[in-house]
Amino acid sequence: MTTPAPQAAMVRVAIGPGYDVVIGPGVLAGLGGPALRAGLWDTSGPRADSAHGLEAGATQAKPTKAAVLVDQRLASRYAPEVAASLSAAGVESFVVPLLAAESAKTMEAAREGLVEMARHKLDRSGVVIALGGGLVGDVAGFCAAVYRRGIRFIQCPTTLLSMVDASVGGKTGVNLDIGDDETTNIQKNFVGVFHQPSVVLADTSTLDTLPMRDLRSGLAECIKHALIAGAVPGVAWPNSLAWTEELLPRVLAREPSALTQLIAKNVELKARVVEEDEREERPDGGRALLNLGHTFAHAIEPISHLRPDTTDASSPLTHGEAVALGLVAAAHASLALGLCSLAYAERVRQLVRAAGLPDRISGLPPAETLIERMSHDKKTRAGVLRVIVPHDDARASVMTPAHEALVAGWRAIARS
Repeated sequence: MTTPAPQAAMVRVAIGPGYDVVIGPGVLAGLGGPALRAGLWDTSGPRADSAHGLEAGATQAKPTKAAVLVDQRLASRYAPEVAASLSAAGVESFVVPLLAAESAKTMEAAREGLVEMARHKLDRSGVVIALGGGLVGDVAGFCAAVYRRGIRFIQCPTTLLSMVDASVGGKTGVNLDIGDDETTNIQKNFVGVFHQPSVVLADTSTLDTLPMRDLRSGLAECIKHALIAGAVPGVAWPNSLAWTEELLPRVLAREPSALTQLIAKNVELKARVVEEDEREERPDGGRALLNLGHTFAHAIEPISHLRPDTTDASSPLTHGEAVALGLVAAAHASLALGLCSLAYAERVRQLVRAAGLPDRISGLPPAETLIERMSHDKKTRAGVLRVIVPHDDARASVMTPAHEALVAGWRAIARS
């Protein structure tokens, strides 16, 4: 187990052999350090790790080479530091820049990464470093999962959104365009695999230069976690909404200790969820609860003409902004179903606003069109749409809501 630096926090994720999520300022510089390298190879003797291509009784080999798949905008800022840390540990590295955009989260992008890994003769003892936000982490993790039938990788998230969500839990993948020659129809993360990282380094110092819009977008996932905390066994997070509300001003001011607290609490919740339901197979909730707001969000996120009223009108919705709108929609769908009070639904709206995120949006297509788009969501089973709805007291459930409840949800976020 990794020993965190004095200012850092650590959360253990108990899936398979387990791995540590280390959170705090400056932890990225220790990537090659002995404590963190313990997540890459076993110095204590044989162990089984079939998820990474090792047979029972085999010993993990120390990696001698690493592929650093990095957001191309961050390559000059962070890749040299990562390379130096790896070099000090005797690990050679090479950089593969990636375009961090939904339009580039494709099979072709993954192919380019895999080709570079093969050209540099990365073998099965090698490791992939994912350095960037959730888009980079998803593509890099997918490459690690399928290259030579699976090699190890490290998540080094550089956005709040990826620190509290995408970097933990082992989901990797790319988008799939199922449109025709004339129109696109992007289905998010339709091609992917579960592949757990060996360690996650969430360096809060990287958030110092994160654009404020991106910082706010990450808060949508934090609000989502606060809304489901009461439904997750093993999580001690009383008054999760009030706790999040109180911490928000310090987080928006980028206070280091507040960022570490927020990320650690959210990672702990996600860890407990994925430990119980790694592959999202439970019918009664489990990992599906993490999709609160997302079925609504995925229906509007790819619509390029939608613009959040709270930010630069030239930029489409970010994932976090779409999730924030989805949380408000889900709360009002729940209200229509009689599962939460009006006061609770409006509290969700106010928390979204307090984070500086949109709670209404102009230019939505008709509700019927949006409901049809929801039917393509990955949570649909046997043609039946499943939606996560919040209840009072930070609880939530998975259900097939009445058509009228979905309409009520969309109306709640439509700006007339």
